[in-house]
Amino acid sequence: MIVCHCNVISRAEIEVVVDQLLAGDPYAVITPGRVYHRLGKRGRCCNCFPLVVQILVERIDRSHAGPGTEPVEAALCEVA
Repeated sequence: MIVCHCNVISRAEIEVVVDQLLAGDPYAVITPGRVYHRLGKRGRCCNCFPLVVQILVERIDRSHAGPGTEPVEAALCEVA
């Protein structure tokens, strides 16, 4: 699936970069800008960034959950 039409970047390419960055540092701060830089691209219209952030969160959650586990949705609790 193409995520960024300006740069023709696919979801798979983003996931590969996230995996590479997490392999080097499991708690690295990963941003769309960092992913694009690693791909040799830069944000143009940046309308894709919200979707890129969603992909980053999903991939990082899977990575931190460990193999064979599904990420658990964080429960929202009301503060009194």
